[in-house]
Amino acid sequence: MKWAMVILSICLAAIGQILIKWGILHPNPLFSVAKKQLEVFVSLPVIVGLCFYTISALTWIVALKRVQLSIAYPMASIGYVIVIIAAYFMLGEPLTGKKLLGIALICAGVFFISRS
Repeated sequence: MKWAMVILSICLAAIGQILIKWGILHPNPLFSVAKKQLEVFVSLPVIVGLCFYTISALTWIVALKRVQLSIAYPMASIGYVIVIIAAYFMLGEPLTGKKLLGIALICAGVFFISRS
C-alpha cells in the first residue's frame, strides 16, 4: 500500500503536467484575442491539470508518512519518464535517442536506489 501511494502521486503529477501543457496548446476558441492570457488560466485542461497536481501533492504527503524520503524522492523521477512518453504520444513531441538514453538511466537509477 505504501508504494501505491508513491506511484499514485507520481502518476497524478505527470497527468497534471500533461493536462496543463495540453490546455496551453489548445486554447478555447470562444475567447477573444484580448482575453488570450486569461484563457490559459481558465482552460478546462489547465484547471483539471492543476487539480491533479494538487491531489498529487496531498498523496505525496501521505506517501512520505510511509516511505523513507531517501527512497521515495528518487522514485519521483519516474514522473519524468511518464511525462516524456506521454508527451510523445499525446502532444507529438519528439522522442530522440538521447531522451531514450536518459529514460534508461533514470530507470536504472531508480532500480538501484530501490534495492538499497
